[in-house]
Parts: sequence; structure tokens; C-alpha cells
Amino acid sequence: MRVDCEKRYLQKAVSLVERSTGKKLALPVLGKVLLEVKNKNLFIKGTNLEIAVEVGIPSKGGQDGVVAVSGLTLEAHLAGLPETNISLETTNESLILKTPNSSALIVTETTDDFPLFSRDKKNNNNPIFIVGAPDLVYALRSVVYASSPSDIKPELSSVSIVFSEDELIFAATDTFRLAEKRIKYSGADKNKTAGSLALIPHKNALEIVRIFENQDGLVDMFYSPDEIILKNDSIFVTTRLLGGTFPSYQNIIPKSTSTQTIVSRDDLISAVKLATVFSDKFNQISLRIIPEDHLFEVGGRAKDRGEGTARVEATTEGLPIDIRLNAKYLIDCLNVLKSGDITLGFNGGERAAVIRHSGDRSFFYLIMPLNK
Repeated sequence: MRVDCEKRYLQKAVSLVERSTGKKLALPVLGKVLLEVKNKNLFIKGTNLEIAVEVGIPSKGGQDGVVAVSGLTLEAHLAGLPETNISLETTNESLILKTPNSSALIVTETTDDFPLFSRDKKNNNNPIFIVGAPDLVYALRSVVYASSPSDIKPELSSVSIVFSEDELIFAATDTFRLAEKRIKYSGADKNKTAGSLALIPHKNALEIVRIFENQDGLVDMFYSPDEIILKNDSIFVTTRLLGGTFPSYQNIIPKSTSTQTIVSRDDLISAVKLATVFSDKFNQISLRIIPEDHLFEVGGRAKDRGEGTARVEATTEGLPIDIRLNAKYLIDCLNVLKSGDITLGFNGGERAAVIRHSGDRSFFYLIMPLNK
């Protein structure tokens, strides 16, 4: 194998791929990144069998071939180089990297056991959905924090995607909270795909966000019952899907609320952070709303630290309420919302609160109250 490329492209590709390698799996090659030159194009690949990532980068010349090396070693070496052109060549079970002022030899691993990527399989009559990369990232980021990091119940440690006739519906829940975000798509035969369900593992959803968060343009999504493929001009990602049924939640969404508050998202974050200083071991804070007094107060109290409150300027209407919420769960949601006004709705202190962004009706968040 031999190829020339720019250091910046190679470094970025290795960084994207390396985190998706399998560090503790039985096959040593799964802990490596694969560099493949094919038809004079350079591809960097990695997988942990849960998610597979391939990144293509601009290259010059070259001789076809494939080699597996430590991604951590390669990334560390590239980080110390200035912006320059790099020549890569394999010889005697080693990868040689040369620049005008440096050279390095990295030990290689046999590639015989490296799994076949979905791109290389002869299939794909799967339905295709086309979405904007920023929309995909924002949708996943809007809900993934509400899923459980535990694998005990797969349906709770995943992000659900329902392919409706007009939208992709992203949702996640750990039973204490639930987030839903909808985005438009194009390209698929909507009559054939409507109602299909995909459960993306929690960790894979986070990786997809990381991989595509700085991408523009469109992403093609190929759906099958076992996997989803995401690709654009340079990145190809395959994620395994979980089995199971996502909890039905439509019946728990409040159709109306007895107390409503409109407040600045940034002001509420500041107030919650102040109250969290005095929250207890359960991260419990209180929200007290008295519409007739135009009062919206956020407070925290802990026996071993003291107590504190912060008042927030807000528009309120309906019945007075005093509700206890988990501050972390509240901040998780507020941090992903864009600046602007948000609406909080309540039906007493014992039922779920609902949060929406005033400028985005495609999102909502339910959070269960804590016992007083």
C-alpha cells in the first residue's frame, strides 16, 4: 500500500474513527484502525461490532492495499506534526509515514479477521431517507440524554426512531423523563416505510452526534430491521439496532395544563444553577409559581448546606403550584434547547411537567416530579 495525503485530513479522519474501535474485544484487529487504498482513494475504517465508521479523504497517487494500525499511536504521531503532506507506505509488516522533515514506523496488525463493512456487502435495496446533517444531529442531541445508559432494558437504553409518513420521530425515555423531537425527511417511499421502528443504542447515538456534528449538507439514511446506514460524501456509518418495543407514551402526553409559564431559557438555566448549589442528594429543587402575584421562584434546600432561591421574570397563568423536580433532568433538557422563550406546563405537583420551546413546536420534554 502506498498513498500521499494532507496531514489535516488524515488526522481528522483518524480522530473520528478511532473512538469507534473495540478496545477490549477478543479480536485484536478490532482495536485498530484500518487504512485502505482502493482505486487511488484513501479510506480510514474502524468498528467495535456495535457501530462501524468509514471516512474517505482526498489523496494522491497510490497503490491499492490495506493495513491495520493502532489508532491511538497514529493519532498521537499526527498531533505532533505541522501542517504538511504525508507519504504512507507499507513494508515488512510496518506502516512508514514520511514528511519532508520526519519519518515514523508503526507496527501493523493482520487484517484477515477485520469484519466486512455494509458498504462492501452486495445488498441495499433498503429504503432511503434524506435529512439535513444539522437536523439529524440536533434531533439526536434533543433526546439522547433522556435514555438510560444502563443496558438492562434495551428499549430504555436507546433512541427510538419512528418513520412516519411525513416525519422522523426521535424519542428516548428512562421512565423518569421523556423527550421527543420530529424532523422532516425526503426520498423514501412513505407508504412502505410508515410506522417502521428503529432502536439505536444510547452509545451509538452519542457517536453519531460526534461524527456528524460539524458536517453540513445532506445525510442519506438506509433502514433495515437490523441496522441503519448513514452516509454523506465522505463519511459512512453503520449502527446496529436493538430488538424490543419502545414504550408507548402517547397517552401520557398532557392535552392541556392547569398552570403555564413562559420564561427565558437562559434566565431559567441561571436560576436552576443557583438553586442546585443547595439541592439535596437527589438533585431536588422546587419550582413555585403564583400567577396572581406574577411569581416564578426556583429554590433549593439541603440540611447540610443551607437553602437559596432565585426569582425569574416570567409570564404565568393558571393555578398556583409548588413542584419538586430533579435539577439535572431539567438542565439536561435546557442545555440542548436554543436560546429564546420556553413554555412550562403543569397539572399540579404530582403529575409530569411538560417543557416546549416557544419557537419549536416539534419538540417536547416530560419530567416526572419528585416526592416532597
